[in-house]
Amino acid sequence: MKRLALSLAVCLALAFAAVSARSADEVKIRNITSPTFSAPAFSLPGGSIRVTLRATGAGAAHRAYLDALDGTPVADMPLGFKAIAEGDNTIDVLIPPPVAPGLYTLCVEFTQGSAPAKDCQPHSVAVVASFDPPFTFVQVTDYHMGDPRALKQFPGVDIEKVRITALEKANSFNPAFVLFTGDVCAYPETYEEDYPKAVNEILAHIKAPTIIIPGNHDLYANTDEQGKLLTEGLDYWREYMGPVHQALDFGPFRFIGFNSYAWPQSVRNRNRAYHASVGTMHTYQGAINEDELDWLIAQLKTLDGRTPVFFAHHGPRTFEMMPTQFGCKDCVVQGKFMKFLEKAGAPYYIYGHIHRNDDVTEGGTRFLATTSVGSDVSTEQLWAIRVFRVAADKSITTETIKLFDAPPMK
Repeated sequence: MKRLALSLAVCLALAFAAVSARSADEVKIRNITSPTFSAPAFSLPGGSIRVTLRATGAGAAHRAYLDALDGTPVADMPLGFKAIAEGDNTIDVLIPPPVAPGLYTLCVEFTQGSAPAKDCQPHSVAVVASFDPPFTFVQVTDYHMGDPRALKQFPGVDIEKVRITALEKANSFNPAFVLFTGDVCAYPETYEEDYPKAVNEILAHIKAPTIIIPGNHDLYANTDEQGKLLTEGLDYWREYMGPVHQALDFGPFRFIGFNSYAWPQSVRNRNRAYHASVGTMHTYQGAINEDELDWLIAQLKTLDGRTPVFFAHHGPRTFEMMPTQFGCKDCVVQGKFMKFLEKAGAPYYIYGHIHRNDDVTEGGTRFLATTSVGSDVSTEQLWAIRVFRVAADKSITTETIKLFDAPPMK
């Protein structure tokens, strides 16, 4: 019996080692669907996080643990062989009090069916000393992995250096979190290469929790000229990034990020030849549907005294004025959305998309746009990130941080 137990232990160890050995390109979301690197969980030391684990068969979750970003073991969190079913399972995991504030990789060991399994999600747990202000957060937007437009604008520019400089500059402010407001990638023809490359680059250089929502360039679809679907950006987003909207409660604020490109697939299709042949239209401008609006309304109903701050890829003034002309009967007209914003009473709306800096106050909301860090830009503004400083009295000041005085060349 002792030999049998030893053999079983060795087999399990080898199996766990095999399933955990991934290449650098295997960055898809797998069993751990929450938290993820793009939607991390925040906790005080000694607090708890809620983990969603997707299993292919019934089994049990044995153990969770945290590693530092360099792979150093930090905390072991036994789960007591918690039973899990096929599909999504919710598990509450306690963060041991000795864990210091920082950003960590979460791993879970479990069985599904009779097979041992393990999944890790890097940069997915942020332990914080306090949620109270003062704190700082940073916006990075329009990353545009695979976008050739900067090279056309500035022949010979080292646009990879621009992107990485944006991430490292964001780190320098020691932010509580970083908001990525869409357009992480560029075009559906190269999503297969660009999505994993973007994720790997962000993980390699960012040292703060990142909250990422999609832009139009992330969610394009592509068909052949007969309308057969070749690429669906929404599938790539869910496989590599996860949720299309999310809310973060931090201090006295609820940061509400949503999908401002919530068009049906027919509108997101970039094949203009197909559109011309069937009489439909494509747009890169924003719109939300009724489901997205209902989700936003639900976020406002549970504020519990917090102040809402919206962030999205598109500013509402670049929403399509008449979405029904694109065949979207479920889309919210711009005027209705603006009335929703005015009623919500959000003091800030943070966005990208326009590849330039902008600052306009309307109806009690300050609309703040930040330029791209990976595509063509205004020659007067070049590439930049935006820093927000939240003071102890809950007031917020902001400034754009220019990354270069002249385009860096290869």
